[in-house]
Amino acid sequence: MLKDNLYDAIVLLLRSMAAFFASRRRIGTHLRAREQTPWEAVYAFRQGRKLVKPTFQGRVYNFLERPKEWKSIVYHSAIYTSILGSLLLSVLTTVAEHKATYSKVVYVVEIMLVSIFTMEYVARLWSAGCRSKYLGIWGRLRFVTKPICIIDLIIIVSSFLVIIFGSDGKTFGVKAIRGVRFLQILRMLHVDREGGCWRLLGSVIMEHRQVRLLSVKYHYYIVKTGILNISSTKFQSILNGNEDYQNDSICEDGIYGNSTCYTQLSETHKNAIRAIRKIKYFVAKRKFQQARKPYDVGDVIEQYSQGQISMNVRLKELHRRLDQMLGKSGTQLSGKNGKSVTLGEKLHQMDQQIQMMDRKIDNISYAIHTIVRELQKTPRIETQPSSCS
Repeated sequence: MLKDNLYDAIVLLLRSMAAFFASRRRIGTHLRAREQTPWEAVYAFRQGRKLVKPTFQGRVYNFLERPKEWKSIVYHSAIYTSILGSLLLSVLTTVAEHKATYSKVVYVVEIMLVSIFTMEYVARLWSAGCRSKYLGIWGRLRFVTKPICIIDLIIIVSSFLVIIFGSDGKTFGVKAIRGVRFLQILRMLHVDREGGCWRLLGSVIMEHRQVRLLSVKYHYYIVKTGILNISSTKFQSILNGNEDYQNDSICEDGIYGNSTCYTQLSETHKNAIRAIRKIKYFVAKRKFQQARKPYDVGDVIEQYSQGQISMNVRLKELHRRLDQMLGKSGTQLSGKNGKSVTLGEKLHQMDQQIQMMDRKIDNISYAIHTIVRELQKTPRIETQPSSCS
């Protein structure tokens, strides 16, 4: 039994090794036919992947979702200009002199924009199938549930509703014009597909959150002070028997007593203010003189020498790397005659070692085959199980 298991294990090992060597021979034959080394084959494969042309569906998706070529940039710029122009026209409809003319123009422009946005939305939904995560019905639903796609759908549906129910076939009504303005502002989000403006706004808010908090607290203090002043004025007028407190100024006297009001500074305060202003003047004068001071030639030369030293260090590092890759003219491999230490020579040595290992494995496989044949020639001794009496 042990002998049979050993035989099966050896056969399985031989089959796996034979398949491995057959695949290596096929790869080697293919590379030799193309006269390429393994490294050149890998590079050609990667370059081939880059040169694969996308399908028409992929080109439409890149045109709409990834504007990099000049055609797509011109298209998106034209869309943005048309949105901005329609917004300006809707603002001009508020002018009473040309209201009728601008209303007709806004109606025509809105119909054109709604048609363009509808066709673009359908094209985006169809072209999204070129990506694996948007394939099929569930993939399209995943694409539709993106925030920017939801905004596009809301804009299209709202625009259709405004055109159908808010117009008489030629112009918009007064309430419909207000809805059109809101939709035109919302269409600005259609241009920024990646949300860069929102990320920039969020970063600015996070950076200035302390200033914003301080401004909120300051406004709260101002509102609170105003309420207290108005309340004190009303209370003072009630105490004086005058209910008409609207034209009264804020009470100069306190509610419960008179307080001294200073209208002129003392001489000590004036001298302190003069001293502070003189200090500020002298500090600003010194900074201005330092700014007008010409450059020192010694400092300029020192900066130039430091830059030259850093440039020399970088050049030496670059020469060292080039020598490591291409090899120096004086260095030679140990045991080899006249061969420089280069990266290609090291790869050649590695290739020779791999070929040597292949030959050794071939010898081992030949020896194993010989052992198997010898085992097959020897007769098997089958033992019958003894019956117990």
